[in-house]
Amino acid sequence: VLRACGWQEAAARIYAVVQCQTCGVWYTNPVPDDQCSGAQQRYSPLPETAPALAALAAEVAPPPARGSWLLHFGPADVSFVERLRRRGWRVALWREHPCEVPPDWWLAEGLAVFGSLEQLAQHCPGVLTTITVADWFERQPRLAEILRLWHVLLKPSGRLVLLVPNLDGTGFRKYGSCWRGLDLPFR
Repeated sequence: VLRACGWQEAAARIYAVVQCQTCGVWYTNPVPDDQCSGAQQRYSPLPETAPALAALAAEVAPPPARGSWLLHFGPADVSFVERLRRRGWRVALWREHPCEVPPDWWLAEGLAVFGSLEQLAQHCPGVLTTITVADWFERQPRLAEILRLWHVLLKPSGRLVLLVPNLDGTGFRKYGSCWRGLDLPFR
């Protein structure tokens, strides 16, 4: 467990690195409740996650046909999947491993896609109407390759909606150099 500077509340300063016996290492922030451990861990998004994903969802156009596919990369906030499902989208979350999907996502009837992005592009070209991305893209080391694969996955009229860190935004003003939007690529 690492402590990060700049957070107002002591509990919000804790980052946990959790090792899954099946998949390897992944991180969560903030730390889940003490009684949660292993596969039963609850997902606790950052305080700014819900408003950011609400803004992202607002930028997503209505689906051209009910049941069109939207694939999301980034935090798995339940309100995000619920909001888009009500508008007629089939919402799937991309993760490399099943254990990375929080139980609340399944309870909200969200879908998930697992495996490498390369495999997904190989098996499902031109299937997606929209790809949404929040708090994920800026930390990837192979940006050009990811954009190429997303292009393969999207239909010709598909749309990519990115939410990236804003250095003029409240997160950077509040936390300065400790803001998680400045994290380095993790893979």
